[in-house]
Amino acid sequence: MILGREVQGAIAILGFVGLHPLGIINGVWQYIIEAKGRKPVNIEQLPDDNAYVEIKFADGETIKAGGKIVEFAMRDDIRVKTSAILSPLTKDEFSTFKIVDAEGKTKELANREMLPYFAVINTTDDNNFELSPIVNERQCFLHVSRPVLDGDGKWRFSEGEKKFEAAIKDEEFQKLVKDGMSIGSKDILCVILREEQTITKSNEIKTERVIKKILTHKYLEQLKMTE
Repeated sequence: MILGREVQGAIAILGFVGLHPLGIINGVWQYIIEAKGRKPVNIEQLPDDNAYVEIKFADGETIKAGGKIVEFAMRDDIRVKTSAILSPLTKDEFSTFKIVDAEGKTKELANREMLPYFAVINTTDDNNFELSPIVNERQCFLHVSRPVLDGDGKWRFSEGEKKFEAAIKDEEFQKLVKDGMSIGSKDILCVILREEQTITKSNEIKTERVIKKILTHKYLEQLKMTE
């Protein structure tokens, strides 16, 4: 089965469930083929590159891939969609899935023997399945959406379109707030943000965020004066 323009439909389907740009699609596809339908028994973040993880299988083999790639590749909805794209391979008249690239070259993406690789992986009942937390620390700018002026509750922030809550563990900054330092909605903080992702028993991705250090605080009025 050779697809030319029709493969754009397949890419559109994957994009619909959150896979884009094309590089991520290629990465997820390649990971699924390399994993060969095996369940990871452990996933650990690489110490020298926060964006990549090492995946270990029960047979002892390990492979390395981008953390986001693995996250997408484990999702049930994406596996259902990719299996649907390859469904013609279940028919006798088709044995390979190929595309024609922009240069007119034919490239094989999958064959009939690979179909089981794309099936949904059930991890909820496997007691041996373990996903180590993925931890990232980065410096970033955050808008304050809802400060907590009393107590140790989580503040609400926005980072562009992304909105989330995070606890502030900077004791010096917390003391300034409790002593009456002015801070309000739309102020900007430059922070060191720690993000930890884990997989729950229901196969959901849970992200916990903690602000370790406040580096700079810009008041809304200061920002207006610089415009």
